[in-house]
Amino acid sequence: MSLIPTFSSKIIFITGKSYVIKGIVPASIGVLLKANGYRVTVIKMDPCLNYNAANLDQSRYGLTVHPLNPPRGEPYVFDDGEVASFNFGHFQRFLNQIFTTKHNLTNGKINEFVHNNERKGMYNGNKIGLSNYVSAIIEWIKDVCNQPVDEKNKLQNICIIELCGDIDNHEMIPFIEALKYFKGNKKDFMHINISKIVGKNSASLLTFVQKWRNKGWNADIIICRSNYEISETVKEEIAEHSSLQLQQVN
Repeated sequence: MSLIPTFSSKIIFITGKSYVIKGIVPASIGVLLKANGYRVTVIKMDPCLNYNAANLDQSRYGLTVHPLNPPRGEPYVFDDGEVASFNFGHFQRFLNQIFTTKHNLTNGKINEFVHNNERKGMYNGNKIGLSNYVSAIIEWIKDVCNQPVDEKNKLQNICIIELCGDIDNHEMIPFIEALKYFKGNKKDFMHINISKIVGKNSASLLTFVQKWRNKGWNADIIICRSNYEISETVKEEIAEHSSLQLQQVN
């Protein structure tokens, strides 16, 4: 019998470089979805091997992660004591929902989850491999999406999953492989890339998007962050290089 529960939620998968402040965008998307009657949850994935953000140096990972960005604030502490990215402050305030340790997933946390399963004898004495980590992440996502959101025990319609980092990083592999499981049903899966245009130059954005495309991950929507107004010419360039329509670049 499969350990993975049934699943009926749609996935909005959000990618972007670590230094790009993404939290406001997924939170805003969630607000718009809720305003249209959908029930929304969020999972933030970080490929780091830390368990959570409790011991991270906040001068590097909380306040000034990148010199091009303004101060970020401090980590967010859930009601259950979990220490997570400051992005959860946006998620909880915008969506008016309470999130917990289950909504914040790192490689360190999934590693502990897998080894707890091993200690329970769930792998029948077999060696642990990548497939076990992938299955554990799939199980984790489905479990979060099967948590009721109200007193009527209604489940989420949509799960917004934010994954930061470069697809070429080795630590990303188990998350990427797990998300392929959901990507297969295109009508229930949307990929949004959030990138930053630096000094009106889209080169770094296009490089990042192309890396994902080379691995079979074509974004359905590209959201550009910039300190300047983005010209139609730049939008057309991004759309052309990403095989998207102009209206899919914002």
